[in-house]
Parts: sequence; structure tokens; C-alpha cells
Amino acid sequence: MTSEKSLSGVILVSFEYPPRRLSPISDVVFQLATFCLKKETNVWVVTFDDWRSDITNENGIVVNRIPNHIPNNISDLTIILNLKCAYQAAIAAIMHEHQVDIIHLFEWQTLPLLVPWDGNIQPKVVYTTTSIQISRENAHFPYHQGLKKIEEKALKNVDLILVDTDQLMLNAIEEYNLDPAKVITQKIRQRKIAPKIFQQYLTLLPSEYKEES
Repeated sequence: MTSEKSLSGVILVSFEYPPRRLSPISDVVFQLATFCLKKETNVWVVTFDDWRSDITNENGIVVNRIPNHIPNNISDLTIILNLKCAYQAAIAAIMHEHQVDIIHLFEWQTLPLLVPWDGNIQPKVVYTTTSIQISRENAHFPYHQGLKKIEEKALKNVDLILVDTDQLMLNAIEEYNLDPAKVITQKIRQRKIAPKIFQQYLTLLPSEYKEES
């Protein structure tokens, strides 16, 4: 019989986090961060904010809010590309000081962080999404084609992809020729989603995290 140790650290990267709420993802990230603490796992949230630029400890959850300092962006793509370096620097700073087992990214706004990405580097990378580029509004606009290329390259570097529906799972596998074993349906709107996602984290742990009991 085996017992599983808890994770040392998890970084959650999202374009929204309370009090900023654009979709259910915001509360999912909060619930997951809270659950990680309950499991005695260090947790950091790296998130976009409309105006705040600070690092705060919110009941044990370390939240790094990063605003966009470049005005007059012509598209969502330019916003996320402008934020990329700041996000990467924040993540690198955490990893330099702490043991991190999982980086969990939420929705397409975070995908540029994975291009380029060394697939052999620890920690493991998890990605949660409720859509892929071909299903989004105005998907055939020129800059959306750029997003599709980013999405395609990024998803190749992800260890586990959690999607909102079975149909989205099939679409993602087919559109990007993904390994079906790493794409799992995990509905966003459900009770007790945090424990289910945490269990998915544990499946990515190396063998040394398991010990005989």
C-alpha cells in the first residue's frame, strides 16, 4: 500500500483572481489556492490586475498582482505579450527561492508564457481552459491566427490539460494532434472542484513522492 506525500509548492497563473472576476475561473483559482493551503502546500498566485502592482500575503496565499503599464494596446494579443516578461520574472523569482512542483495556468491569456519552454524543466505544467482558438469569437481575424499558433506550440509543452467539456477534449486532441492521455475533462462549474484538481496534480508527481506505508 502507498501513501502520497503532499506537494511542496504550487504556482497558479491566471488573468483573473478575486476581487477581479471576469468568469468562473477567478473563483476556481481562489478555491484551489485555499485547498492547497489546507493540504499544507505552499501556494502563489500570479495574476493580472487593472491597476494594482504589489505582492501580498492573503491568509497564507501569496498573490502577485501585475498590471499592464503599456497603454493603447490594439488587441488582447498585444496585452498578453506585453505582460509575458513580467509574468515570467515573477514565476522565476518564486522558483529561485522555493520548491515548486506544479505550475498551473488558466485560460489562453497565460499561454505565451510557454513559448518557448524547456519541456524537461521541473515543475510540471498544468493548463485549464474552457475553449480553444477555433471556437472563439472572431477566430479568423489575423491576430487570432497568431493566437492559434501560440496555443499550438504551448500545448505541446504542457504535461496535463484540463478542459471543460468532453467535446472540447475531442476538439483539442484533433486540432493540435495532442496525446489523448494528457487531455482530461474537468468541468469548471461543479462543487468541490479543488480537491479533484489537486488529485490530478498528484498523478504528475515523480515516484520518489510515494512511499511505502
